[in-house]
Amino acid sequence: MKKALFLILLLAPALFLTHFGLEKVAATTTTPDKFSITALFSGWNSTLPPGSATPCAPTGQPTCQPTINQFRGVAFTATIHYGGTPEPTHNFALYTSDITDANVSIFDTCSRTAHSGCLAKSGQVSSTSLTAFLTFNATIPADGTFTGPGVFQYYCQFHPGAMHGQFQIFKSPDLNGDKSINILDLASVAFSFGATPTSANWNAAADINNDGHVDILDLAFDAFYFGNTL
Repeated sequence: MKKALFLILLLAPALFLTHFGLEKVAATTTTPDKFSITALFSGWNSTLPPGSATPCAPTGQPTCQPTINQFRGVAFTATIHYGGTPEPTHNFALYTSDITDANVSIFDTCSRTAHSGCLAKSGQVSSTSLTAFLTFNATIPADGTFTGPGVFQYYCQFHPGAMHGQFQIFKSPDLNGDKSINILDLASVAFSFGATPTSANWNAAADINNDGHVDILDLAFDAFYFGNTL
């Protein structure tokens, strides 16, 4: 009874943060592991007219160069849409966090062992090929490391200076691995609430934002995706 009451008390502020303090996968999405994004020269998901040279701003927002949340160990699929004439050719490429736009090239070979920093890339979109896809399974941050969420960057290799955003990779909110985010996952976070690696109730999987302690942010993140399937 006490544990159930404790869970209810924790869920109230978590649900508040869910609506006012967090963003979902911010690129037109229906589930956490699928999203779509539109390629325009002025920036990813720009609301500016196709072909506009005016930079997309502000960045990191749902409709402009969005910062996208994804989950460690959960493959996601990106659908890339052509932005319309007179847009040139684009693609969607994932890079490690240390790469700048000056280092991005259409000639980069993209794989997990690539020296260019490119991890994967989609096919091209253009006026004759309106849609492309990319599937990727992020493996960072590693369990047991406490340095914050892992970070990837995404670029258009044809226009890296104008088309650039960021992925944040958190641990999966599906703590029990049953492919759905439900009350059992929330309860697992709640029962480790306040724990650090030296605590008796420590659960590394419950430290979703990978900062070395289980707190209201981890619970809010789990609550945010409540009801989703992976």
